[in-house]
Amino acid sequence: MIENWRFDSAFRGYDKKQVDEYLSKLAGDHDELEKKYDELMRQKALMDTERDKIAKIFVKAQEQADSIVSDAEKDALIRKKNIEAETAQNKAVLDKLKAEVMGFRNRIIGLVDGLDIKGRQTAQISGSQPKENNIDMDFEKIDEDFKIDEDFENI
Repeated sequence: MIENWRFDSAFRGYDKKQVDEYLSKLAGDHDELEKKYDELMRQKALMDTERDKIAKIFVKAQEQADSIVSDAEKDALIRKKNIEAETAQNKAVLDKLKAEVMGFRNRIIGLVDGLDIKGRQTAQISGSQPKENNIDMDFEKIDEDFKIDEDFENI
């Protein structure tokens, strides 16, 4: 724009009125550009401030997320250890109960065997047939229950 401006020649140089008009116009354009520049710099400063705030928020959010994940992992590990300990205790109690049941079973079988012998002897003496005991079926049912418990443990 400035390169295209031409002054007419006047007596002893350029026309003073044209030069003054041009300089006034340039001064006005310069002031306007300075105002735009200042406004753009103000906006840039605001954006920089907002960008810094957002960056700080993201950093805090990441720190909180890391903390939450870390706390959750610690909590999960504690829960896992507690569950494993409880499971071991329950297994020990179950094993103890199984041993007691087996002991009772063996004692009952011993008692039934003794009764059965006496029942046969009594039956032989009296001439009647001994009654069949359903005790074997009952023990088969108990054995099946133990197998179900073992299957459950393997899950």
